[in-house]
This record gives sequence, C-alpha cells and structure tokens, in this order.
Amino acid sequence: MNFKELNDLFRNKNKSPEITEANILAAGYSPETSNRKLYLLFNIWYEQFNFRPSFKENEPNIDHIFPQSALKKVKVKGDKGRSVQKYKVPEINQIGNCMLLTLNENQGAGKSDILPKDWFATKSKEYLEMHLIPQDKNLWEIDNYEEFIKERNKLIVNKVN
Repeated sequence: MNFKELNDLFRNKNKSPEITEANILAAGYSPETSNRKLYLLFNIWYEQFNFRPSFKENEPNIDHIFPQSALKKVKVKGDKGRSVQKYKVPEINQIGNCMLLTLNENQGAGKSDILPKDWFATKSKEYLEMHLIPQDKNLWEIDNYEEFIKERNKLIVNKVN
C-alpha cells in the first residue's frame, strides 16, 4: 500500500492522517487497549527498533519512565484535608512518561520499578537521545515529574512532527 492509498483509507473512514501535537500528546499507555496510537508513534520515533524480533525477550515493551508504583505513592492534601494520590492514571500513562524497551530490558533484572534518576545515571548520551530524555538530570527526580513531562513532550513533538 502506498501513501496515497493509505491516505484515502483514512479519509474514507472520516479519519485524518495528519499528525498534530494534540494527536501526539493524546497517545498514552492503556492496559485495556492494544495501544495502537502509541505503537504507531513509536514506529516513527524508534527508527532502529526491531518490532518483530526472533526471540520473545526482544519484543517491544512499553515502560513507564517514572514507575507507576512510585507515582501512585506521591500524595497531596485533598479538599477535606486528607492525603490523596497526586497523579491520576491518565497523568501516569501519558506518552511523556512512556518509552519503548525490550521485554528483557524492562522486566526481571531490567528497569522494572527503577526511578529515572537511578536508571539514566548509567546510560549514554545516545541512549538518552534515542528515548528523548531531557538532559537536565534534575528533571529525573520524582519531585520534578511535571516539568520532566513538559520538557519531554516538547522533544517528542519535535521528533514525530
């Protein structure tokens, strides 16, 4: 299928093939869906990634840069003075907090629930660039999650657009 045929296919289904900033930032991880939008964007951005490897351990696996478990522990005072979870599921699962690793790299002895300040400390500049990670190490702290997401979203939009 060439680009014109693909474009016509979208238009016939009343879908736009245009990739906008809003479309990019609306993609995120969901355990209930196939994550098609997210994988489509990852295909554009991770140009060298093997999406159909021979070994299961090398299959693509979506990782939360700031682990879900860590973000769920961040609390703020709610309306009634009680502690409530600061980050809701959509904020945790947004594209700015997702990167693509192999199954082996993400689970077991891999990244798993390691915080970015520890995980990225041992990674090369090329690794950080491939995953569009802001270079400012202060942003890798959980207290700077929102600023990290803002900066990383800029890098993602620039890469995909």
